Amino acid sequence: MQAEIDRDAAKKTNATLAGQKQAAADQAGKVMVNARKQAINYYTLVKNEYPNYPQLDEVLYYLAYEHEQGNDYPNARKAYYELIQKKPSSKYIPNAYLAFGELFFNEAQGDPSKWDLAAEAYKKVIGYPPPDNKVYGYSWYKLAYVRWNQGDFAAAIDAFKKTIDYGVQYSQLPGAGKLADSARRDIVPVYA
Repeated sequence: MQAEIDRDAAKKTNATLAGQKQAAADQAGKVMVNARKQAINYYTLVKNEYPNYPQLDEVLYYLAYEHEQGNDYPNARKAYYELIQKKPSSKYIPNAYLAFGELFFNEAQGDPSKWDLAAEAYKKVIGYPPPDNKVYGYSWYKLAYVRWNQGDFAAAIDAFKKTIDYGVQYSQLPGAGKLADSARRDIVPVYA
């Protein structure tokens, strides 16, 4: 990322330096792709060879996450679903549902039929209470955006209020205050 930032800064003043920074960014990208492939291979090996591994939930979560980061959404969904099915009491379950919500939210931008699927996933996350569930407030925030996009302004306002309540009540949690601030800002155009 830093090489890309440096490249962009150098484009206007030093084309040679910009080219060098682009080469560094390309190399870093190749390293990232290779590291992701290796991580997926190792997580898959542990999942398949050690089905009773005590931290299998963590392995499944990070396997899904690596697939998601590599834009392999079908395999990401499979791994998240496997986590939910095999380890329903895992601390990673809210994050798995959040990932489903995010994937459906992104798809809904081009296919509005996916809004309901995103909403259901975010509601599943909200079913796990804070403070153990670190993505509780964010799920309310994203649910507000789903409702806003669906034209259900009252439900969007309610979800933004729940986000603010979370931020106030759990202000000691990382990001809770900033999330509440964002919800305060974003509720205004919905209300208007």
